Amino acid sequence: MRPAGRCIADDGPVGQQSRDRSELAAILERQRKSFLSEGPPDARQRKEKLRRLRSAVLAHRLELADAISADFGNRSRYETEIMEVVPVIQAIDYHRRKLRRFMTPERRHVALPYRAGHAHIEYQPKGVIGIMAPWNYPFSLVMVPLVTALAAGNRAMIKPSELTPRTGEVIRRMLADVFGPEEVAVVVGGPEIGAAFSALAFDHLLFTGSTQVGRKVMRRSPSSTRPRPLALYYFGERDGDCATLLTRTTSGNVGINNTLMHVAIDDLPFGGIGPSGMGAYHGVEGFRSMSHAKGVFIQGRWTLSGLLRAPFGKMADLALAVTLGRSVR
Repeated sequence: MRPAGRCIADDGPVGQQSRDRSELAAILERQRKSFLSEGPPDARQRKEKLRRLRSAVLAHRLELADAISADFGNRSRYETEIMEVVPVIQAIDYHRRKLRRFMTPERRHVALPYRAGHAHIEYQPKGVIGIMAPWNYPFSLVMVPLVTALAAGNRAMIKPSELTPRTGEVIRRMLADVFGPEEVAVVVGGPEIGAAFSALAFDHLLFTGSTQVGRKVMRRSPSSTRPRPLALYYFGERDGDCATLLTRTTSGNVGINNTLMHVAIDDLPFGGIGPSGMGAYHGVEGFRSMSHAKGVFIQGRWTLSGLLRAPFGKMADLALAVTLGRSVR
């Protein structure tokens, strides 16, 4: 195990030793510059990244099971594959299937006085997503957020739990096999590295863990302080310029050939980003931002829950083979 205060972020074949926040910030800046220079990836590029990730997960899953078992003292390979690998593969397949639908601009209703124009929602990537994961499911709680981040067109920096160092190292090597450091970077290390990581100015920081640690992360994170305009106004007739503006800039709202009119469209969200606002109201986004999305699942009479419990046997092998699309051996 590495000393707790050290961090390794893969920088190609050779690991880059990082000891302080400035070097972590350099990794973040590298990703941000790459994101801004290349622009949002299209659906084909996003699907290709997810395909590469899927192949890497399947190629490393037995090594991963060994690492998790070593970190835990002992954990069944079946539990790791069923509870960690399968959800990741399913998340990848789901996002690849739904991606074009998710990316399609969403038409919104325009009241009669404004019918000369039209309104729609475009979903654009935020930029660089920070992902901090706990120890209890050290693979799936890293990878499922990563799947979502890549599907949405973002770059990602990942900090696995310091309590599962072998698993973190497998994740680091696995992702380095299929992504450059300007796309996905994994930093491993102790609490000091975690504190420095959470203090970085990510475009979005996703933390999974205890309430106590979550409060500390919230206090340290400056992600909401990056300057963003509340609204961006563009006047012109060139469709190409307009399209570039929409895909290459970030703001709470955009008005094209008008000012303030977007506020009058009830079916469009109105809000800012960072210091210009957190969240939005108007439209369904306002309803969602002021509601809790409660997930409800009602079990029917027939269930596969027996496969999730020991003793595992041939049925578990068969279920894994069917789910993962190949033999588990």
